[in-house]
Amino acid sequence: MASTYVTRCINAPPAKVYAALLDAAALPKWKVPDGMTCYVQEFEPREGGAIRVSLTYEAATAAGKTTARTDTYHGRFLKLVPNERVVEVDEFETEDPALRGEMTITITLANAEGGGTEVVGIHEGLPPGVSVADNEACWRMALDKVGVLVEGRSRMPRDMAAARKATPINDYLRTVPEDRRRALEDLRAKIRSVVPDAEECISYGMPAFRLHGAVVAGFQATKNGGSYYPFSGSTLAAVARFVRAYEHTKSALHFSPHKPLPITLVRRLIKARLAEIEESQVKRSPSARRRKG
Repeated sequence: MASTYVTRCINAPPAKVYAALLDAAALPKWKVPDGMTCYVQEFEPREGGAIRVSLTYEAATAAGKTTARTDTYHGRFLKLVPNERVVEVDEFETEDPALRGEMTITITLANAEGGGTEVVGIHEGLPPGVSVADNEACWRMALDKVGVLVEGRSRMPRDMAAARKATPINDYLRTVPEDRRRALEDLRAKIRSVVPDAEECISYGMPAFRLHGAVVAGFQATKNGGSYYPFSGSTLAAVARFVRAYEHTKSALHFSPHKPLPITLVRRLIKARLAEIEESQVKRSPSARRRKG
């Protein structure tokens, strides 16, 4: 059975995120893909409590898993750890054998360095008839919506909406084997959470993130995992004591799918790169040139 892994840094404390995950009234606002409506039939937020939800496509031509346009699933809460973890087991109500089977969803919350909550979602036991790519996209969408809900924003940031559409990075990731693709998707989400206003692009043939005209981070699949590129020959030296556990060169930090880069390290790398860019801009400013002259 396949599984998916997504992560998101939300600017709200774990207690607030946890409360939103277990609020039946909030469920239709976040746990529903774009183009569908959510109807909560049962939702008992306690261990062993029942869950039954129907998702209906708005498009008349869409095909549902349960009825013509509706996907209905039922399940139960397996484990609830206040402000830390939500585990539920769900199963589609369907006649299609390729869509049957229990799926386990685990959402883990942890304090993020510098404030907020690091949210990690793992969806295990996907039936063979469920697209892994579509499932990942839906979970990224859901966690983005949780962020909108608990952060009190009126809409999703521009970069999140753009990430749902076909982009060069999405096209690149489709060519990467699943184990490495999941690790790169994880890194992509972490970079986006640190610099949400950055523009996704392709630079030097690899997925990258450009902020105010300067590329601040990038990544690439390798034979055994992936590499992070700060697009600078001095960034890794600036954070040398934090990257000792990883193989690296002057300009690339290597990691394996089994040992992804933690959000704290990604944040340090980008912070160091942004500091370099700011220092460079100051040195090139007219006032700096006048003082030098």
